[in-house]
Amino acid sequence: MSWALEYFRSWRFRAKLDAGHQLATGGPFRLLRHPIYMGLNLLAIGSAIWVPTPLLWTAVGVMLIGSDLRARGEERVLLAAFGDAYREYCARTRRFVPGVY
Repeated sequence: MSWALEYFRSWRFRAKLDAGHQLATGGPFRLLRHPIYMGLNLLAIGSAIWVPTPLLWTAVGVMLIGSDLRARGEERVLLAAFGDAYREYCARTRRFVPGVY
């Protein structure tokens, strides 16, 4: 997650593109389309394993669903902005788990 934040300096809470925005496909983004979200998901899963309560596991489920929905929303924005370049990137790079999803 730290590698992704360092590589991709324009990360923000709201999905929007500024003028001159470039598609990030190197660094950790060559492995996953959403390495920051996956890092947050792994932190949540690790917390639930460490303190296994029903509330934490419920929160993990909500977080996994929420990050997937947010990633899909961002992907629509990126597809509209970058077209075929983004489509090609999606074809070779998985959303959250390399080679799986």
